[in-house]
Amino acid sequence: MKTSDKILLYSTLAAVGLFAASNLAQFAKYRSADILDFKALQQQDYTRHSLAGIQWLVLDGPIRSTLRPSDNDSLDFEVNKMQEAKVDWVRRGDTLVISVRGVRVRGPHDNWFSFLDYVTVRVYSPQLKGIHVNNGSVSLANEMNKPGLSAHFVIDSTQMWVGAFTPEADSVYSVEPWDTISVRGVNSNVILNRQAHVKKLGLLLDDRSQAEDRFSEVDTGFIQGDTNTIIHIRGKNFEKIRLRRTGRSTP
Repeated sequence: MKTSDKILLYSTLAAVGLFAASNLAQFAKYRSADILDFKALQQQDYTRHSLAGIQWLVLDGPIRSTLRPSDNDSLDFEVNKMQEAKVDWVRRGDTLVISVRGVRVRGPHDNWFSFLDYVTVRVYSPQLKGIHVNNGSVSLANEMNKPGLSAHFVIDSTQMWVGAFTPEADSVYSVEPWDTISVRGVNSNVILNRQAHVKKLGLLLDDRSQAEDRFSEVDTGFIQGDTNTIIHIRGKNFEKIRLRRTGRSTP
């Protein structure tokens, strides 16, 4: 057997051995009830931080974040362990700034798969307001269907999804209720996903921004844009959302 063939064979056997050992270890933990489900396994991939007294949150840079409501008084955030070296975070009084370096920034109007190399950060906030996102991709999620929630954002050069976004187009979602969603956007893209039910929507967008309704449900809404602001509203939401042109280039 050639040396190159031997190397290939040994490498394959080693990979198979590691895979088998890993699965046996996981099976042993499962049998001893150390691992209950896939969610618990996935949680091991993240480092969690908890900070009390945070009133303002800044996500700065190529961060793919998911923001969820929290029952805790503290603001909690989780960082993917494989990407931790790229993340810096600092507290300044009641403000938390999370930033990322070493990742290329994409345009806010790109497709969702353009942001897959962004650093993953999951945020759990007791009050979804005072949030500023710059050069990122953010998903606002309420999969637990908690009532009475509102969220207020300022976004700059950011793609924002309202509704727990997932790339699987055939996924079935439960409705995610929101009382008020308020977004002020500069050069940004706001997407209302199909599971989002918003009682009151308010968007203030500049002439480089856009808003897209992907079969969401809005009870009442107001969108203010400029001459070049792109707005797509579908179906029954069209008569519920008022539109206004500012005549200015930025909000």
